[in-house]
Amino acid sequence: MRRIIDDLLPPYVSAEDVRVYVVDTKEWNAAAMGNGAIWVYTGLIKAMSDDELAIVLGHELAHYTHEHSRRGAKSGMWLQLLGMGVAAAADAITVGSTTSSDARSSFSNYGTCVDIFAPGSSITSASRPAMRSVPCKRTS
Repeated sequence: MRRIIDDLLPPYVSAEDVRVYVVDTKEWNAAAMGNGAIWVYTGLIKAMSDDELAIVLGHELAHYTHEHSRRGAKSGMWLQLLGMGVAAAADAITVGSTTSSDARSSFSNYGTCVDIFAPGSSITSASRPAMRSVPCKRTS
């Protein structure tokens, strides 16, 4: 995890400012806090390649570098970010996927089972320094 984060860090962010924590659970989740803490669940780590993890970590790093939590994210996002104990929560937050034009992704769940929608397909993400930004597409 640390190697991937260090490869993704923009030059204006010190490696000491970002801490990565691994949460031992089968759940798939990752979150970034305004203090530079990034949380990644082992369920996600075990299911993804290093390149896929780089996309997820780049996404979370962008939340930190753009100060999304400090600027007052929407209440639904706060629940997701602060509710790190999803397994202990009475109800989980279900996230549906949208495209870069805010339309529902063709593979996304929808209806009353979805609590919030978030970008999930054909979204340009952060990249490693040796790579250029490319649209991220679902592969399975």
